[in-house]
Amino acid sequence: MPRQILFALAFFALAAPITSAQRPQLQRQQISPSEKPKVQTAVTVIDLRQVTAEKKPPKRAADPVYSTRRMSGAGSKSAVAALPLSQLGEALRGVGIGAPPANVYARFTPGQLTVPGKGYMILAAPYWTYPDHAEFYSTAEGGAPMIWNGPAVVLREPGTYVFDFVVEFPTSPSGTFHDCGVQVGFTTYQIQAVESINGPQHILVIWPIGQDMLDLGDELRSVGIHCSKPRAGDQVLTWKFFLVDVTKL
Repeated sequence: MPRQILFALAFFALAAPITSAQRPQLQRQQISPSEKPKVQTAVTVIDLRQVTAEKKPPKRAADPVYSTRRMSGAGSKSAVAALPLSQLGEALRGVGIGAPPANVYARFTPGQLTVPGKGYMILAAPYWTYPDHAEFYSTAEGGAPMIWNGPAVVLREPGTYVFDFVVEFPTSPSGTFHDCGVQVGFTTYQIQAVESINGPQHILVIWPIGQDMLDLGDELRSVGIHCSKPRAGDQVLTWKFFLVDVTKL
């Protein structure tokens, strides 16, 4: 038998066990179900614990604390929901706050404006209001600038609170930046550039309410947000508000 044929037979005899051992593994890889993509949640954290009325707030925050973060999670059955406890804890750890309480202090929606004994929500100048959401325009009718409009919460007890405002920018392409300001009373304490995504997203506002604030009128101690286009002359911004979950730290 020629030497070349002997080499060929020896090669195939050695290769056959390796190929047969790999085949089940390849088959397992082919039939194994693909992993489901993780749900991305856009969260903007605005920590105002160190901001006081005597200090002039910056036009736009440069600290990385005030940044849009995308966190992966299992997702909820409803597309519109407050931030899950695990993701809320992750966001708060980024600003040096430990695990949040498991129970939500209060939830406000356009269909539930009052939580007895804890506070209520004001919808300032909404364009449309439905039981599950309110729609705001960044300018008033006729094109006149709207100084402030949006949801604002009034609470009855002192403490440090996290307000989870769930909003959406339905007419803005994903990746568009908008200015969202935190309003306490009639003062804008912080204006943050918020990057929009496709679907609802979260703006977390951390704010301490002292006994001295409780002595003020309800309007002066309300905590709310307002979103608008970042430059004058841009088209009207349409944005939706769904709910705000309040957590007492």
